[in-house]
Amino acid sequence: MSNNNLTKLIGRNYKSIQSQEAHVLGNHSLKKIIHYFKQVGFGVLTLQGIDIPKSKSQKIEVKKFEIELQRLGLNYIKFQGRWLINFKEPVNTPEISFFILKPNLKTMSLLARQFNQGTFIFSENGDHNLYYMDGYKIMLEKDDHTYGEIIDEAYLLKCKDFKFIYDKTLDLNLQFIDKSELSVGDFILIEQLVTKENFESFEMIKVDDVRQNAVINFVREQNHKTIEPFVYQFDEIKYMVRLQAVREKENDFILAKAV
Repeated sequence: MSNNNLTKLIGRNYKSIQSQEAHVLGNHSLKKIIHYFKQVGFGVLTLQGIDIPKSKSQKIEVKKFEIELQRLGLNYIKFQGRWLINFKEPVNTPEISFFILKPNLKTMSLLARQFNQGTFIFSENGDHNLYYMDGYKIMLEKDDHTYGEIIDEAYLLKCKDFKFIYDKTLDLNLQFIDKSELSVGDFILIEQLVTKENFESFEMIKVDDVRQNAVINFVREQNHKTIEPFVYQFDEIKYMVRLQAVREKENDFILAKAV
């Protein structure tokens, strides 16, 4: 995890605290981001058979995948994930994995195909599902059993025979920006400090206007259809992450319609 990214996440000078504390605080902030996108939308791709890359070829494969995610402008958290598969005999398989912030289904399918990964996890509006690389949803029975708050929070897929757990953070690549880099039309994730209650909140907003001391998002009210401005003061924002639109890849592959 880079020092610069940690500084952004924890809002404190990296040199002023111990390295171990920085990683704890950094992981805490990342868990909040993961919790937020579990409700909004995310994708997960794992690199089959690679836990800790040992051989040169494995290291190259991991690096190639990271470079492609960065080329596409995707924000991601690199982590160790664990498949819990239970058929005749239970299988517990850890693999290097990537939690991608709000991708689209087509991009996830193309990435799975490009890197020869048979399945991937894709979630929209809090509904997490497993898909084949061609974009077809795998029909699995959801597991509604409660295993406790900590364990349930770790699940990124929770079905009867297929489960996938977020194990530990390895690195991250988030597109942190400051106010000078904002443009009208950007979609950004902000973590805002609500000082009265000492409370931190996440929001994903579209930038409709940028002022000297604030960013503004205009929202249409549902009942009366009036437009209301929401103002976010820069001095109350801990950090901003740009959620760029994914560049379409030139490919003759046609995404299959998901069930």
